[in-house]
Amino acid sequence: MPGRDLVAVCGTYCGACRFYRTQCTGCGAVQGKPFWVNEYKRDVCRLYDCCVTQKGFIHCGECSELPCALFIQSSDPSLNPQEADKNKSARISELKKRATMGTEAWLTAQRKSGAA
Repeated sequence: MPGRDLVAVCGTYCGACRFYRTQCTGCGAVQGKPFWVNEYKRDVCRLYDCCVTQKGFIHCGECSELPCALFIQSSDPSLNPQEADKNKSARISELKKRATMGTEAWLTAQRKSGAA
């Protein structure tokens, strides 16, 4: 499906990410190996590994454990605690929407909302 490169398992729409096109081609495109994993001495994003590799899901919104401890612990280190909590809440909301409406419809909604 066109646009799958722009969806991350964690609820982020890559088209709205500040690193898209400059440092990353989209989480779907890199299959859980965005540029920043090297900074944490990892081969793959922990959320991607749990969601896709271990559980066989397309995104975290399909998991009954959302938000799990791993999801709660994972945040953008450039955000202060309040911003990180707001970001996690927004991503959880988007994952629930995506689980309900499906990825293709969710992507269409993201594009229409001007998130790109």
